Amino acid sequence: VGFVNDFGGTSSSSPLAAGVGALVLSTAPNLSFAELRQLMRDTSDKVGGVVYNAQGFNPEFGFGRINA
Repeated sequence: VGFVNDFGGTSSSSPLAAGVGALVLSTAPNLSFAELRQLMRDTSDKVGGVVYNAQGFNPEFGFGRINA
């Protein structure tokens, strides 16, 4: 049970981001990689009560919580 609480960081965020990217591409297959990346960054929720830089990035939270 402790394992579930320890699963986080890039180990959990990478497959989630890949899945959301695939979902987006299934409805908009002509998006370029750069367009998809920007869309995912722009639609992420800023979380954590921390400061994000001018590009919307925080070292701990990345671009925020991804939205499907």
